[in-house]
Amino acid sequence: MMKRIFFLLVVLNLFDALATFFGLRLNLIEEANPVMSSLYQRDPYLFLMVKGIFSMMLIFLIIYRKPIKSLLVKYLSFAALAGYCMIAGIHMMWIFHYLA
Repeated sequence: MMKRIFFLLVVLNLFDALATFFGLRLNLIEEANPVMSSLYQRDPYLFLMVKGIFSMMLIFLIIYRKPIKSLLVKYLSFAALAGYCMIAGIHMMWIFHYLA
C-alpha cells in the first residue's frame, strides 16, 4: 500500500512542480511556500530540480524492496497525500479558469 501512496505522491509532486512553474512563469499564481518561493526567485530551474529530487527520493522508496512499517512514515505520507490533493485541486481551478 505504501508503494501506491509514494507513487501518487510522485505524480502529484511532479504535477505541482510543473503547474507551479508555468503558473509563476505566466504570472497567474504566487508560490505560497516561502522556501520554494525563494528557490524559484533564485533560479526557476533550481526550483524544478529540487522538486525532481523529491520525486526521485520517493521513487527510490518505491523500488526499495523492504516494506516500510513505520507508523510515523505512514501518517506523514497520508498527510502529504491529502495536502498534495488539495494543492492539485487549487492548481486545477486556476488552470481551468485560465483556459476558459
